[in-house]
Amino acid sequence: HKNIRIYLSDVYEASFNLALEQFLFDSCEEDDLIFYLWQNDRTIVVGRHQNPYKECDIEKIKADGVDLVRRPSGGGA
Repeated sequence: HKNIRIYLSDVYEASFNLALEQFLFDSCEEDDLIFYLWQNDRTIVVGRHQNPYKECDIEKIKADGVDLVRRPSGGGA
């Protein structure tokens, strides 16, 4: 591998972590190896094609102070 990079996020905000993940993906070369470890606080991450209004209890999410974010890839929550 040309470059091996290790990142450990100390930020617990999903929007930041997903944005950094996308940046790392977009800026890496084909043979780079990136290890990115992160953790979110009280978050639901839905896939690109999910409808959170059909699949989540939005009022409960708001009442509990949970973040709801969308990732650019598909798949379930």
